[in-house]
Amino acid sequence: MTFGTLYIEDGNFLGFYDQCADAEADVLEVVGDHPELAGEYGYFTFDERGERVGEFVTGAEVLAKRSAAA
Repeated sequence: MTFGTLYIEDGNFLGFYDQCADAEADVLEVVGDHPELAGEYGYFTFDERGERVGEFVTGAEVLAKRSAAA
């Protein structure tokens, strides 16, 4: 699996990671610096063929997941 971080407004991927935790850390860093992007910055998951799997996960969702785990 590969995880690609994306600013959904302009559709540009900004980074690709082998681990979900790394993609989520990137998202949390960006959203921490720019809270207004919580609904627009996040990541997609890709399978081994490079096909997108699942829905876009927003920064707000990552924040909520982290808060629930704490």
